[in-house]
Amino acid sequence: MPVDLRAAPPEALVALIKSHEGAGLRTRPLCVAARIERDRRIGLDHDATRALLIEAARDGRFVTFGDVARASGRRWSERMRAAAPPHLETVNAAAAAEGRPLLGALVTTRAHAESGRRPAQALADFARNARALGLDVPNGAEAAVLAEEQRRCFAWAADIAGPTQGA
Repeated sequence: MPVDLRAAPPEALVALIKSHEGAGLRTRPLCVAARIERDRRIGLDHDATRALLIEAARDGRFVTFGDVARASGRRWSERMRAAAPPHLETVNAAAAAEGRPLLGALVTTRAHAESGRRPAQALADFARNARALGLDVPNGAEAAVLAEEQRRCFAWAADIAGPTQGA
């Protein structure tokens, strides 16, 4: 039975998240639920982001951080810039818990929307999160691991989409 965290005080959510992460339990349902609730309170909707990323994966395309904010009905701002990396960590933890590739790998900046590459800080954020979720990310291979995870997202989405209608 899922726990309703909507009434939990913010400090309780932070403590719950930190205790789970400190014990290497980022993908446990309670930790993921606490992170989703934390993100909801700052205006980022997990389900909307997940749907956006699944659609992007099915289409074989990348999305921007601004697209993630807009999917939650927010405009891109400094507040959203600060909230985006932890939100994508939540999306990735939920994906890992469900045995899916890290869908957050499909998010990049507007300048890199065609290639899927990430600027240095965004790449470092992805690599740190991927390592925390158990992926092998050797130093110096961060961009290659990101590209491989993006390929995994596209392959996974093609798999779940099944054959094309009418083919």
